[in-house]
Amino acid sequence: MKPVVSNPDFQNTISELLSSFATDERKILIAGNTPELWSKVGANVKYEVEHILQELLVNMKKHSGASNVAVKFEDKDHHIHIHYIDNGVGMDQSTKFQNGLRNTGNRIDVIHGEITFDTTAEKGLKILISFPIS
Repeated sequence: MKPVVSNPDFQNTISELLSSFATDERKILIAGNTPELWSKVGANVKYEVEHILQELLVNMKKHSGASNVAVKFEDKDHHIHIHYIDNGVGMDQSTKFQNGLRNTGNRIDVIHGEITFDTTAEKGLKILISFPIS
C-alpha cells in the first residue's frame, strides 16, 4: 500500500473533487467542508474518504442523471457524517453492488465507518456515510 501523505488543505482537495463533477446541467452544493472538520481526521482516513466520494460521484455521473447534488459534512458525536443527496433516478433496493460500490464498502470498513443507502425516496438518492474521528 502506498504511504499516505498528510494534506493540510484537505478541504480544498474535497471541494475541487466534488466541483469537478459539476457541469452546466449539474450543480454540486457543498456544505460544512471546513479546515476545522478535517483537522481532526488522520491522513489514512482522508485518503479513503477522498476515494469513497470519488466513487459515489462517478456512479452519480454514470447512472443517476442528477441535475442537483448536495454533499454536507458535519462533526457530531465524535463521528464525521457525510450526507450525500441527489435528484437523479435513485437506486432500486435490489441493486447489485458492482466493483465500484463494493470497493466503497471495503473502504468504509477500513475506516470503521458505516454507509447507508436510503432507497425509499420517490426520486433521487440519499446516502449517509459516518466514521469515527481518529
